[in-house]
Amino acid sequence: MLKQLIQCSLLAALLGLCSLAAADMELVEEAAEFERLTTRVTADGDGYINLRACDTCESQQLRLTEATRVFINGKGHHVTELNRGTVKFGTAFYDAKTMQVTRIVGSR
Repeated sequence: MLKQLIQCSLLAALLGLCSLAAADMELVEEAAEFERLTTRVTADGDGYINLRACDTCESQQLRLTEATRVFINGKGHHVTELNRGTVKFGTAFYDAKTMQVTRIVGSR
């Protein structure tokens, strides 16, 4: 009986801690899949992309920087590679507050 009481107490304490941790969660990154990507990137790596997450969704403009990582067919590329139209479809991951793209993972 005492063993069950201790187990229940520990379980209740753990559940309480989990609910506290969940209250502190914050959305930091969002992702949008795309089938067509419009880009403008300078030689310095600054620019933007326009994408539509779905056919009926509004176009989103997201910022690109030198720090944006680009992966095409599993290989890393400089962000200026996007100017060549080499990404046909993929996913753009971006900071939810700044709308800055952190990485693009796509295919040709």
